[in-house]
Amino acid sequence: EDSLHTTCIDCASGKYLFDDGTDHSSHDTESDCINCEVGEFAAPGSATCTSCSFGKYSEESGVCLDCPEGKHSSTGGGDLSSCEACMPGTYSPPSSGSCLNCEPGKYNKLPSQGLCTNCGPGRYSNTEAATSDGTCDSCAKGSASDEDVRTTPCDICPKGTFAPAPGSTTCTSCPGGTSSEESDDGSCQSCPHGKFSAKSEACQVCPPGSFANGAGNAVCSPCPPNQFPKDDQTGCEVVTGYYDDGEGQSVAVPAGVKRNVPGMTLNTLDLEEGYWRTTLNSTEILQCVNKKHCLGGANITDMCADGYTGPLCAVCDSGYAAMGSGELLTCEQCTGTSIFKIFAWLIFVLVILTAALFVSFRTLLSEDSQRSVRSRSASFGKVYEKVTKYMPVVKIILSYFQVTGTLGLVYGIRFPTFFSTFTNIISGLFSLNLFVVMPLGCTMPAGHYASLLLYTIIPFVLTGVLLGIRHLSQDKHLRTKIFEVFLAMTFVILTGVSVKIFSTFACQTFDGDYGSYLKVDYSLKCDHSAERWFYWLYAGFMILVFPLGIPMLYTYLLRKKVGTQETLTDAIIRKILCRKKLGSEAGGKIDPGQAEFERTMDDKQALKQALEEREKFEEEDPGLKALSFLYGSYEPKFWWFEIFETLRKLALTGFSVFLVPGTAAQIVMSMVMCLGATRMYCRKRPFISDFHDSFAEVVQWQLFFTMFAALAIRVNLDGEMLQDKVYFDVFLTVLQFLPMLVALIMNRDEVKEEVKNDIKEGKEGLGRAFSGDGGELVQNPMQDGKQVVLGGGSLGDVEMGDVGKMASIALSDNKETERQSSKPAPTVRGSKVAKSDLRDSMIPPAPKVEGGGQKDGREEKDKL
Repeated sequence: EDSLHTTCIDCASGKYLFDDGTDHSSHDTESDCINCEVGEFAAPGSATCTSCSFGKYSEESGVCLDCPEGKHSSTGGGDLSSCEACMPGTYSPPSSGSCLNCEPGKYNKLPSQGLCTNCGPGRYSNTEAATSDGTCDSCAKGSASDEDVRTTPCDICPKGTFAPAPGSTTCTSCPGGTSSEESDDGSCQSCPHGKFSAKSEACQVCPPGSFANGAGNAVCSPCPPNQFPKDDQTGCEVVTGYYDDGEGQSVAVPAGVKRNVPGMTLNTLDLEEGYWRTTLNSTEILQCVNKKHCLGGANITDMCADGYTGPLCAVCDSGYAAMGSGELLTCEQCTGTSIFKIFAWLIFVLVILTAALFVSFRTLLSEDSQRSVRSRSASFGKVYEKVTKYMPVVKIILSYFQVTGTLGLVYGIRFPTFFSTFTNIISGLFSLNLFVVMPLGCTMPAGHYASLLLYTIIPFVLTGVLLGIRHLSQDKHLRTKIFEVFLAMTFVILTGVSVKIFSTFACQTFDGDYGSYLKVDYSLKCDHSAERWFYWLYAGFMILVFPLGIPMLYTYLLRKKVGTQETLTDAIIRKILCRKKLGSEAGGKIDPGQAEFERTMDDKQALKQALEEREKFEEEDPGLKALSFLYGSYEPKFWWFEIFETLRKLALTGFSVFLVPGTAAQIVMSMVMCLGATRMYCRKRPFISDFHDSFAEVVQWQLFFTMFAALAIRVNLDGEMLQDKVYFDVFLTVLQFLPMLVALIMNRDEVKEEVKNDIKEGKEGLGRAFSGDGGELVQNPMQDGKQVVLGGGSLGDVEMGDVGKMASIALSDNKETERQSSKPAPTVRGSKVAKSDLRDSMIPPAPKVEGGGQKDGREEKDKL
């Protein structure tokens, strides 16, 4: 229409103009453009209309619309109804000419869907055109997937990770100490023994020097010092000489455990022979009383030899009986031989006792025997005098072995074998311990309580027998000797009986719940039973009778003859502190005043004077003479020293049981007491003989060094090697004799002189008794005053001292003769009255008898 147009305008979309442009009038207005038919469309500037394509529809001319999602049209050009809905499992995007199947990994539950739904993470599906989500499988355990669409099974979790549940979208790292490498389902499994794993790592073998005990270890633990890993590295073994205490620590094996066994634990300690412990958890390794009783080993139920059981294998098993005690204990099986042995010993003892009693009573009750008592007493006078002369040495040695024989029991230690055997035998003989040689347990209850009764009752029985004999006897000399025998008996039994009594209170407590047992008899438990209380009270009463009663008896008897008004305590303290007594020292019978004499004369003359006067008192007072066993060895001013000696032995044996038992301090305190006693012996020198003083001092030092050896054993200084222990054993045994031998050598001149004096005194007695071939009449006390001719020659082994002794006994019964005797008092040679002077002063001269030839004299000598 506008003549100024430079270009042609395209017909609008949906219209067309098919004129070929030959007639401009057909192209001059918009109306010349023709609308397309319904179901057709034309692009702008189109000359023709085109039918709508597949997946489209048209409801107005010139316009083709896409079929909605989920619908499709296979013809195109139709109206909306020509778009058909897609079925489940398929989908159709807009303008789709057909429905498409859902790809694997997707599904479509509803029709007319333009899209399929994804299975989602943790699921997968390889099914095409899936119509439900049931076709989507969850990832199995141990696998995972984070993809929305997955057509294949989920990926398996890598090592060190896990997927604990189905449908996992990711794999989780395994915690330390676990791994999934050996798991079929991908779960994390604990690392086995000997392996470890850090986070997200596979289990690995522990590095050298470390171990993994148990499963599930995130790290390996290093072996403690003195330990090395086992072959499978599941734990550590201790090196040789150590054991595992159960808490991961290595401890050096104690004494009594084998050192050459590697890998020992507390429960598998392999004990040496001679050692024992209570339980598998016990760390207290104890030395057995006898090495052969304990087999050792690691089996706690099979540590004792056959016949032995109980603590330290020191108890006889059922069917066995104990013989011996301490380290000499043996358990003998009860058989017919055992019964025979018991009865044989009992018969032997009864025969000896019956014979002794029969002879004694027959002698005392027979009228003829009454007349011969004096002669028999005189016959033994010389022997008794010789025994009395060496009594101090015997008492010193006896006291020493009584103490050393109890050290092992008191201190709770095990001396070397040979030394222990030697001292036990010697002390057993000195203590008259005869019951241990009989297997009494085969016929009667035998143990410490039974032996306690025997040891405490038998002294009363023997005392009653002695008192009965003394009561029936009319001879004063014999009565005196019986009392001396009684005092000697108390001296011999005191230490052994006291140790037996005090041992009733000494218990040993074992570790754990094993309990407490009597140290002297491990078959007896220290509990609160009625039996235990009875014997505890009984032993307490016996303490009053023996350990306290006997020293008090000594004190009472001596005090009666001392002749001083001061108390015994004052006297002993004054003697120890060397203080002078207020008033006169004279007036006592045992000590006539030696200290008073020392003020006016030298010490030797004062001692001689005091001894002379004491001997006079002894002749006048038979009761004083009967106590000579207690004071006869000592100088008169040291009359109390036997009391001190008794208390010393009790302190080192019975009382020491309660001084911190089982420790080195107990031995140290005993050594201090021993040094104190040694100091007393050195300072006072109480014996009459210088040799006895030196001998006693040496024996005290010998006891001190034996205690020092006990201390060395307590603190394990006696050597670890077997050879060292043998040397130590030999040294201890030699020590028991060497100091005594040294004392004899140091005083050899005095010993020789003493022997010479004895020989010379015997010859002088014989020379004065008989002169040449002539005869001499002597009053014969054995024949009631009748005179007997003693011919010339010698009496052989009968000395004049015996005659003098018999004469003194005869004259002692004739008081009128004694009162009328005008002979001077006997002279004194040293500390002894000369036997010839004793004879001259107490036997009146007899007239000669003619014709007294040698033959008649010999016959009368034989009668004498």
